[in-house]
Amino acid sequence: MRKTRYLLIDHGEDSILFDIANHPPRERYKNKLGGRQALSANYAIAKQFRLIAGSTEDIQPLSPKALETRVRRAHAAIWAGGKRDDVTAFGASIVF
Repeated sequence: MRKTRYLLIDHGEDSILFDIANHPPRERYKNKLGGRQALSANYAIAKQFRLIAGSTEDIQPLSPKALETRVRRAHAAIWAGGKRDDVTAFGASIVF
């Protein structure tokens, strides 16, 4: 488990930055680092995501034929070509 390093409390123009990784949970004086400006300029820069809306690699709609093929494959996997009944296919346990 990764422990959070800083706690930033923002209230309008005022802010307080605490170093919470190196101090006990209730410490509020020794771990004060200043305000928002005490963080380095590149701290927590947003990561680049592989799929970005509107890009050439964005998720594209499927053709009706491709969608039909995927549904048929899923159906065959669930029902095992007609070899499974409802209870077996969906793992349901029916109690009367």
